[in-house]
Amino acid sequence: MITLLENSAPVLGENLGFVETKILSNFLAYKTAYPFLTFWQGKKNEKITSVICKFEDTVFLSVSDDSDYNELKDFLEVIGFSSIQAEVSVLERLGFSGYSKYVCLKLQNACDGNKKPHAVNLKRLYDIIFEAQDKNLTPPEFDGWYADLSHRIRHSTAVAVMEETSGGAIASHITPYSAVISGVRVLKESRGQGKGTLLIKKLLNLLPGKTVYTATDCKTAKFYIKCGFNPIGEIGVFTKC
Repeated sequence: MITLLENSAPVLGENLGFVETKILSNFLAYKTAYPFLTFWQGKKNEKITSVICKFEDTVFLSVSDDSDYNELKDFLEVIGFSSIQAEVSVLERLGFSGYSKYVCLKLQNACDGNKKPHAVNLKRLYDIIFEAQDKNLTPPEFDGWYADLSHRIRHSTAVAVMEETSGGAIASHITPYSAVISGVRVLKESRGQGKGTLLIKKLLNLLPGKTVYTATDCKTAKFYIKCGFNPIGEIGVFTKC
């Protein structure tokens, strides 16, 4: 049975993965007071087997092997979505095809975290992060991106660092135990100088003791591996046509 969560946190435990970090961070940032964010929890024989988070039109799924996948797929069709993020194995068991695959990487960060975050010019950061995007991809609308990220930063569920003339990086989802790095970008004229590694180090200094995740393509995964991350699986993103 899948039920709506009202005024209570989703039960995810302390061993959070990539998707679970996003779900819990969404809750910590917004709770259940906003119409664009909704949480549900599935149970089977009194055991929690799934957690569903819908942020605007994107659904994040945390699903155990013994979940009722038929019920879950029917439920997803009822609530509607434009895209779903989950482990590839979950998308496969739900019967979705044509999804994009990304390498999921993990780092157990042992940084002592002595540094405090500095204020970042989010307009400049937006320009940096999306400056080099594929021309076929449309960047998010600035006002919505700014409102969301600034809200998360104020609630300590996101953090950003920036080198004004060379690049920037964002950990968009933070929990007491874990974090997800969602973007690292070095401007073209500053590449090949170790700037990306420096940005990762600055970001990790703000995430002491946390398990840090990211998901990216195979090419960029090599950069994270050089920074100490280890590949642990695949994240899938299914987008409706």
